[in-house]
Amino acid sequence: MLLHQRSKKSGCPSDKSIVGRQQNLAIYQQKHRSQTKLTAKMLHVLFRKVWEEEQVPTGWKEEQLSKIPKKEDLNKCENYRDITLLLVPGKVLNRVLLNRMEDAVDAQIRGQQDGLRKDRLCTDQIATLRITAEQSVEWNSSLYINFIDYEKDLTMWIEHHGNFFGTIV
Repeated sequence: MLLHQRSKKSGCPSDKSIVGRQQNLAIYQQKHRSQTKLTAKMLHVLFRKVWEEEQVPTGWKEEQLSKIPKKEDLNKCENYRDITLLLVPGKVLNRVLLNRMEDAVDAQIRGQQDGLRKDRLCTDQIATLRITAEQSVEWNSSLYINFIDYEKDLTMWIEHHGNFFGTIV
């Protein structure tokens, strides 16, 4: 392997070194590409079986909670951070399903809920509100704005009607 061979005259990498690095990189890329294709084929077979049987392997649904230290004093619980570990095939299947459902769900979300949509931010709506308010002042016209505390509204709804999340979760 000719990764760090230097020319004696200039102190720069020699031509042989550069060619050697390019060859090593090409071999690595080719090997990585073939492994990626093989992995994709294997996962496709697994996902097709899951789809046909309508049953996800239980191991894919299980998660392992691990604690990672984040500060020096490890005698205190607050100096640890929790991380959830899932099996890779389950994570990939979740991503595939999410990508497939995203467009259908996005089509059903109202335009006013930009904070819940991909590539749309609440800041756009705030800017629109600011511009509307400025124009109202500039044109000396009336403007009525209603701000709703959805958390409080939802809490009141649950108290009156009961917890509707029990059927979903």
